[in-house]
Amino acid sequence: MTQERRYARRHLCSFPVTLSGNEPESQTGIACDLSALGIGVRLHRSVVTALAQGGNIMTAGDLVTITLPVVAGTEFGGRPLAARVRHVRRLSQDEYLGGLLFNDADALDDSAVVALVKAGG
Repeated sequence: MTQERRYARRHLCSFPVTLSGNEPESQTGIACDLSALGIGVRLHRSVVTALAQGGNIMTAGDLVTITLPVVAGTEFGGRPLAARVRHVRRLSQDEYLGGLLFNDADALDDSAVVALVKAGG
């Protein structure tokens, strides 16, 4: 069995995030894991289709903007972060898991990730 190697520690979490693509209206999802390099988000089927760029659902390479919640007393969250879809996996008939990589590798550091996870659950 191969061991998975990561460049940044992944933290399990559960808090709402806002996503947008080419369309002006924003969509919501639930963050389920967060690292300094990317985020895993649970998405409803309607969100995956609304954010699709050139197909019926989001696919690897699609560009999205994600806004993390504001953490009181810190500078983290509340600002939009550009991200690229790494993968989209179907979990059930109406639910998907999207893996997003932040375009700016320095967008968050580990202390920001820990603060967001502690504040959001």
